[in-house]
Amino acid sequence: MTVKCDTLDNLTVIRVAGRLDSVTCSELEDKTLRTIGAGQHNLILDLSEVPFISSAGLRVILIATKKVHGQGKLVLCGLKAQVREIIEMAGFHNIIKVYDDLEGAKAVFG
Repeated sequence: MTVKCDTLDNLTVIRVAGRLDSVTCSELEDKTLRTIGAGQHNLILDLSEVPFISSAGLRVILIATKKVHGQGKLVLCGLKAQVREIIEMAGFHNIIKVYDDLEGAKAVFG
């Protein structure tokens, strides 16, 4: 799995590629928490290159969402059908906005 961060003004896009599971999620958790710790509280997680997400990956998303709460927001975009199904089964779509693509997610931040 690879994780790349791009910061544009008050918005950070975190692009993830590969399986997001218990073996790989530590890299995403580390980069996400470092980004939040550096003062970036508006995050887009671009999961368009993630074919699978486990409960460990869901935990990382939930931790990041809690960390930015009240200071900014975290949204998801580009979910493949299997990943979207897992997000919805876990009920995350009720607490985290999900957008079809990066452009739609960016529009939320103005």
